[in-house]
Amino acid sequence: MTVAGALLVTAVVAGRACQVLKCGAWPTLPCVLVSSSTCKSNSGDEIDKLDEDRILQAAAVIDFGQGLVGWKDRALAYLDMSPNGDAEHACRVVQSTLEWAQQVPGAKMILVPIDLPSDKKSEMFIHAIQTRFRAEASETKPVERLDEIPKLLKLPSLDKEQNKRNIFSKLSQEFEKLSPKNS
Repeated sequence: MTVAGALLVTAVVAGRACQVLKCGAWPTLPCVLVSSSTCKSNSGDEIDKLDEDRILQAAAVIDFGQGLVGWKDRALAYLDMSPNGDAEHACRVVQSTLEWAQQVPGAKMILVPIDLPSDKKSEMFIHAIQTRFRAEASETKPVERLDEIPKLLKLPSLDKEQNKRNIFSKLSQEFEKLSPKNS
């Protein structure tokens, strides 16, 4: 039995052909590559923190090895593919984790880490995860600051500058209504 909108895709994995059911039943959210330093950077400005919170509250965050754990309590949804940094396990669950993120109610974007720690043993698994994240990503260059995301994804409701212009416009309209008309 197949799901409406599903597509049967044949892929070659480790020299073997296998079929994967790719479901198109949920909307495709934009995916943004972020570095661990993006999570750790703190401007200290309270207004910027509020903007960051607003962006994170619209995001499903996928993590690996707790690199983005600083966003866990601030994000709409958070899932670490492998909190202990097991790259082989994370490689096995990367697709299902991306599918989970696509289905998070209220999410407007998915944030994924790109600078994953690796050693010789895990190198090929890390490379596979990074390749999958890059394939999913809207842009191939990772963002350095969260406030870059609204413009990158054209999400005006999360764009601080656009919000300022909207507020100014509304205030101007209200003042015009209150001011006496010239006769």
